[in-house]
Amino acid sequence: VKDSTQKQDTAAVKKANTKKYASSKWKLNLIAAAGSSTSSDFDLFSSVFGSGEKSLSAPSYNNSGSGSVTGGFINYGPSSVKEGFSFAVGAVAKKQIGQRVFFSAGLRYNYYSNTIQVGNRINQNRVLMDFAVSQYYTNAGTTLQPYKNQYHFISLPATMEFQLVKKRPLNFEAGLSLQYLFKTNGLVFDYSTQSYFNNKKAFNRLQLFFEPAVTYSISLKQKELSFGPLLKYGFSRLEKNSSSYRLTSYGLKAQLQFGKK
Repeated sequence: VKDSTQKQDTAAVKKANTKKYASSKWKLNLIAAAGSSTSSDFDLFSSVFGSGEKSLSAPSYNNSGSGSVTGGFINYGPSSVKEGFSFAVGAVAKKQIGQRVFFSAGLRYNYYSNTIQVGNRINQNRVLMDFAVSQYYTNAGTTLQPYKNQYHFISLPATMEFQLVKKRPLNFEAGLSLQYLFKTNGLVFDYSTQSYFNNKKAFNRLQLFFEPAVTYSISLKQKELSFGPLLKYGFSRLEKNSSSYRLTSYGLKAQLQFGKK
């Protein structure tokens, strides 16, 4: 009889907790993040399973203007890529769905950038890699100058958040975000003409990002502030051509919640 009573009490507690989390309110959170970004050929899945790049460093190419000779043709190749500034701002609705588990989703703006070296700009209508352009930059043995690639995204983030320590507000976040590239001045390299060009159609406009983070929270009256390191890794290839470049960024995030847990 005692065991039966204990089982009934345990079941009642679980049912009460389930009802409690199901009825918990959605809370508004404002999010801001800033850091560095680049485009790299790092493949997360290939690296994990032993066949890809082992670091997040951007690929390095010869950009000194000297070039290499292949079959009598001077191949200068694309520029090396230097990290640039990145940031994000947005809002999400957050809800507790378990004893130490939270879910959030919302809307966000993401900005990524990096810097490359390009040659002389040529104003001329022509077709490069099947894309019509009105101007392009030649990299064939010319004096090079810096050019900042900028990428503007609207994104729909969804995040599962887990409280790592029962009595400490230290959380791990595993997030995914579907991001749409709505504006960019980013350049794509054409090997056949040794030149850079810009055309939005040369990019994969819809991108999927993996966004892990670790945050710590402090209470501010009827609000809660969370902050910590954040990584964004693009699963999707940035360009439609054979390039394996993916956008990646890292930095710090801050999240202000209206209403305590």
